[in-house]
Amino acid sequence: MSPHTWLHRRDRLFLRIGRRTEPVPEPIEGLLLHGPGDLTADVGADLLRLDGTLVALARRLRADAEAAARQITRDHGGRSERARAGITRSRVDAVAGHTRIVEQLDDVTLTTEMLREFVTSLAADGLLRDAAAGWKRNPEPPAHVEVILDEFLAAQLDRRRARPDGWGGTALAGIEEFGAHWRREPDDDPSELPPTYLTGSWALGYLPSTAEVYAVRRADGPHTFWLLGTGFATFDQVAAVLAPILPKMRCPNSLILAADTIHAARRPVHSHAEAG
Repeated sequence: MSPHTWLHRRDRLFLRIGRRTEPVPEPIEGLLLHGPGDLTADVGADLLRLDGTLVALARRLRADAEAAARQITRDHGGRSERARAGITRSRVDAVAGHTRIVEQLDDVTLTTEMLREFVTSLAADGLLRDAAAGWKRNPEPPAHVEVILDEFLAAQLDRRRARPDGWGGTALAGIEEFGAHWRREPDDDPSELPPTYLTGSWALGYLPSTAEVYAVRRADGPHTFWLLGTGFATFDQVAAVLAPILPKMRCPNSLILAADTIHAARRPVHSHAEAG
């Protein structure tokens, strides 16, 4: 494995990868040198920590921008021309504040893109290689995935998926022993766990009654259900398929990797009509 090392040369920060030396882009350099946390001997962890920081900051700014827009609508929307004329200064200040937040969000988004392009251009190995591969994946559901916006509806569509939940309703009768932190942008949550400081919100499971492999996101609101594949006769079959990629669960868009892996190992599909 090629060593990755930080170098300080002529007041600039460089990254050595094997025999190559690459200059760190100036905006990224400034954040690495003057942002939270010091540089360490683990180059990959340093870069991914910065990515996690930027993603968390973008999430906060996006929420702030949405809140500011709602406040403007509440305070200044639907008023008569005469009423609006009396609060011009207040409205101007509110709009200016919203604009500043949006501009900050744009800056953070561009910086994140620059960081990821830099990491991808390095063609490094190990942690950076896995991160670059994850960022290249399209986070949208692959064409071979069936998306149901409520896991309880998924259980209703095929009653073999259901079990009593103890509250008079039903829940998925799945075995969810394949990890509960699979990642998909923009569903990731900020985390204190190195090296990525981001964690996923998707669990993978297996339904023995229908031989299906699924993913479910249990966040606020409906629990989104993805049917990844069917025809897997045993838990051990699923475990064998997923074992090689389990170490990549905390990599970007690892859920898409899991979906593609299950699809590549897919078995004959059983239709709902066969469910009876």
